[in-house]
Amino acid sequence: MRRMKDKANLVGIKVEWVVNANTSRTCPACGIVDRANRKGIRFRCVACGHAEHADSAGTADIARAISGLAAA
Repeated sequence: MRRMKDKANLVGIKVEWVVNANTSRTCPACGIVDRANRKGIRFRCVACGHAEHADSAGTADIARAISGLAAA
């Protein structure tokens, strides 16, 4: 991982390390974490009903963590 970060920095790409625990189970709309939110490639929040591809939901949660907008 360190080598990848060094190579990315050489070409001007910023690398951020994020703990990915529960990113695919956290609703990007309401923030509820529940194992039942994800079933295969589909994400559907049991609390608010938000639905999308599970990878998109996880990506949104990781982006929020990098931006500092994630819940503490």
